[in-house]
Amino acid sequence: MKKYLSIVCAIAMLISLTGCGSSGSSSKSSSKSSVTSDEKKNDTISIKNYRLSTDSKNNPVLIVDYEFRNNTDEAKSFSSLFYDKAFQNGVKCKGITLIGSKDFDSSANDTEILPGYTYTVNQAYYITDNSDVLIMVTDYFNKTTYLEQTISLENLQIETTTEKATEEVTEAPTEKPTEKITEPVTEPEPETEPASISDIDYLNSLGDIAVDKTGTTVTIVIPAELVNDANQAVEEGKSEGRFISVIANADGSVTYTMTIEEHNKYMEEIRSSINELIQNYVSQCQSITAIEPIDDYTGYNVHVTNPEEYKKNGDYIAITSLVVSSGFYAQFNGKNISMNDIQIHLFDANGNEFEQ
Repeated sequence: MKKYLSIVCAIAMLISLTGCGSSGSSSKSSSKSSVTSDEKKNDTISIKNYRLSTDSKNNPVLIVDYEFRNNTDEAKSFSSLFYDKAFQNGVKCKGITLIGSKDFDSSANDTEILPGYTYTVNQAYYITDNSDVLIMVTDYFNKTTYLEQTISLENLQIETTTEKATEEVTEAPTEKPTEKITEPVTEPEPETEPASISDIDYLNSLGDIAVDKTGTTVTIVIPAELVNDANQAVEEGKSEGRFISVIANADGSVTYTMTIEEHNKYMEEIRSSINELIQNYVSQCQSITAIEPIDDYTGYNVHVTNPEEYKKNGDYIAITSLVVSSGFYAQFNGKNISMNDIQIHLFDANGNEFEQ
């Protein structure tokens, strides 16, 4: 279940990447970043290959193979080092994870590699036409750009494995039918764009994480909306060795049972991750001077230099990411609250509370 701990951090970092901005010439000293030195920057990441494909509903997607090198001093994954994005016709493309595709390794994004090693990962983006796509890879705080490259789609063909099967099904019969049967034509439903991962309302709409603390054990049910592959989640959960049982349910959800001691350790891991986010934000965000968790991370006292700088720099977005992390923490801890219930109290340099 450590994957869901990484979800907490990943979502928080994705939301905060547009925050902690800088509108002036001065900036805070940065905390230790994933890739720090300029001489390492150029060999950090590159585009190895790219191709067109489709999702399960035949919507066109662009798959990009990134080759990256871990230039840090500890094991890191692509998702912990980089934030990638694609733009077409000036508009950011929605990302997608292609589950079950032979052309896409959905687990590579979170695979850790040792310092000095290189690794290849796939990322996929929805496209609307064959116009050029701008690829950008930055750190999570959007302060360092590791890669910026334009991809031409003009001569690319969509790779598909279903075309032949479709042709075989639609071939005319060799014998003349005695009766012509016309199938009713059903208009396709309009496609719905995937909800943005930075949308708290979308996150709140996901199935609730159900937690039952009974006696000496804790049972956690992860809803199907947060599980890509239930069987794979079971195998991964068993390999962690911290659960009494891991069961895939018929509705696609997964049930984890652990001892109360192991659950306490798990909650401590999430708290540590949130505390690390807090340290990063205080270091990176110009206007934020201190962040204090309150009521077991169901709220925060945020101290800033002045309200105008806080709003102008976009530092408030970092606080939004803490709301997301705290919402998940509360749900894993069995508290019946949503992310909208997390309380944020803002104070200026004189200790006066103000509204965002």
